[in-house]
Amino acid sequence: MDIKINLVEIASELANDRMFEELSREYLSESDIYKQDSDVVEYTDYAQKVFNNWYDYYYNFVNIYKIK
Repeated sequence: MDIKINLVEIASELANDRMFEELSREYLSESDIYKQDSDVVEYTDYAQKVFNNWYDYYYNFVNIYKIK
């Protein structure tokens, strides 16, 4: 049985969870994590940096075990 894992999706989900865990330990509010411009909601620059670091970590970690 083959199990297909979307590497980008799993790395994104894990990074998002880890970012919130890390930022909540710093007692940051939602306004420190999100910024909104009209209808677009995105991470603040700081939150995006934390997310990117964890995304790279998880992407590389999961990719090591990728079986071809």
